Amino acid sequence: MSANISLIPGAIAATLILTACGKSFSSVKLTNGSSLVGRNEAVADISDSSGTSKSNTTSSEVLVSGRYFVDKNNKVIRLRSMNWDGFNDRSLMLHGLDIQQFDTVVELMKQVGINSIRLPFANEMLSITQPKTSETVLLRHPYLRGLTPKQAFVEMVRRLTNAGLYVILDNHQTTMDYYGENAGDGLWFSESFSERQWLEDWSLVAQLFQSNSRVIGYELRNEVRAAILKNGTKTPEPKWGGGGAYDWRRAQILVAKKIWSHNSKKIIFLSGVGYNFYIGGAYYTPISPIEVGQTHPHFAYSVHIYGWYEDNQKVLTGRLHQLTKEQQYEVYGRNFGFAIVQNQTFTAPVWVSEFGVSNLYNTANDATEWQYWYHFHNLIDYLNLGQISYGYYTLSSYYTKNTWNQSYDCRSNISEYYQSTIYSNGSPVFGKNHYELYCNTYGILSLGWDALASGWRVSELRRLLQ
Repeated sequence: MSANISLIPGAIAATLILTACGKSFSSVKLTNGSSLVGRNEAVADISDSSGTSKSNTTSSEVLVSGRYFVDKNNKVIRLRSMNWDGFNDRSLMLHGLDIQQFDTVVELMKQVGINSIRLPFANEMLSITQPKTSETVLLRHPYLRGLTPKQAFVEMVRRLTNAGLYVILDNHQTTMDYYGENAGDGLWFSESFSERQWLEDWSLVAQLFQSNSRVIGYELRNEVRAAILKNGTKTPEPKWGGGGAYDWRRAQILVAKKIWSHNSKKIIFLSGVGYNFYIGGAYYTPISPIEVGQTHPHFAYSVHIYGWYEDNQKVLTGRLHQLTKEQQYEVYGRNFGFAIVQNQTFTAPVWVSEFGVSNLYNTANDATEWQYWYHFHNLIDYLNLGQISYGYYTLSSYYTKNTWNQSYDCRSNISEYYQSTIYSNGSPVFGKNHYELYCNTYGILSLGWDALASGWRVSELRRLLQ
């Protein structure tokens, strides 16, 4: 079967050919005669216009060439990432280390094919001057005793990279509160945290990791969106371009310059506005090399995809999990798929740094659960067809305790948690203490943090990890 995929209305149109087995990806013919290379090309052409190979004399082991990530040997590499929370919330440590040894968790990820970690952090964490690691974590990891959160952050990144994993640091939020827009934390700045402070924090982080070649890049901010102020009013929506305080394009240029002043080979992961699903602004007004002072800027795009997302451009009605496969692919093409078309001003690798599904839908035994399975299955097909890099959200198991109420144990109260979460039209309405956020049902590990969980989510993920 075939489906016409409209990338950006009135611009480039592409044809994605899907075979019955869903495993072939044709070259996509464009109006200008160029093509989108499919999965069967093992190594990309990474020569410059003169035909000479680009130099990889660098302190970063992964670089950008056209739509591809390439390793130090100029070979195309696909980032197969896992999100590992902790330094972005009040635990101030990678989740699960109160339950399992760090080395055990890392080896498990490597055994199933994970080669990189998206490591979220909060700005607030960087400024804490007293040790905060819990005694339960210290019992298993005594080398963390006496370290401040920032020092512990550096140490755990060092251990991840020493274990052979790549790390991408994600500035997830300003404060250590989940869903911080309710505390004025949806933007990269707030009433109590200026854009200048944000830039200075990124400069600090870039200095901390400039010589670690396996810290390959930085995701500048997670899901930039309007924030709710202390007086209850909402800020203007951020925009891609247009100038002014809420211009996210402008802010990304400023921070890219800051980071690249320390190491110009680190990858800057650009994102759109909203919930990181739409990067169409980069189609119309991509950030040019001259704007960041680089002849070959190492830009990539970060995208998030969840079944409850909707078509940002309102061409199609309904949430992604309610659409047909062809409709889902149409939305993907318009929202971000255009970016992997070679030899365009906007061309760059796409990294789907967050996607996932709750284990509430882990049985696919009713209509809504089937829709979530269908969306997840189709998304994995799409990522494989385009050989698009990804990062599953999240590693965490719901085994960990509620970070706000340490007396609440998610294991012994899981039935109460299920009863406290109400679903309306496929979208979560959070119940008592936001248990879904803290007893994270998107987690992919077993209760003991020593194996992958059971169910169709893992079966589907194995198709990405092969």
